[in-house]
Amino acid sequence: MRVSPGWRVVTSVALACALNGTASSDAASSGEADRLHELTRAFAAFEARDMDGRRWTADGLRGRAVVLDFWATWCPPCWAEIPWLRRIQDRFGPERVQVIGITLDVTDRRTLVSWLNRRRIDWPQVWDAHGYDSALAERFGVSSLPTSVLVGPDGRVVALNLRGPRLMSAVEAVLEEQ
Repeated sequence: MRVSPGWRVVTSVALACALNGTASSDAASSGEADRLHELTRAFAAFEARDMDGRRWTADGLRGRAVVLDFWATWCPPCWAEIPWLRRIQDRFGPERVQVIGITLDVTDRRTLVSWLNRRRIDWPQVWDAHGYDSALAERFGVSSLPTSVLVGPDGRVVALNLRGPRLMSAVEAVLEEQ
């Protein structure tokens, strides 16, 4: 039986989660696989404009790993992820991994841009000032922050809600499978 590279990544990530104690049962793994499949369908329809007006689509991102980072300026756990997202961006470059922030802030644009500039966040940011009611937050089922979605170069969502070094390791695994 031939296994597609994308599913090997899912298996690798699931194995890593199991070794770290985050997968508790086959039922949980089955539910997780269903959720990843559902998110893959959501990503296939991904289309957004960042704050600079650049259009991002799933088709335009194909061939690169993608980290969708749902976050907000008022979320301290989100702040802790900023150095890790910067490391991912710096280490792999946007040719191999595209980080896209999706902020659920409901503040005004000027305040948000000022916050981003002070923290030197230079990867694309999607913002519509609708918070949890934004189309992307609803499509991806975001109910808490931070939420990360890791998409493989083939367009399949391979991991959800990884943080820090676990996200870095999963990105490395996705790229190795490419």
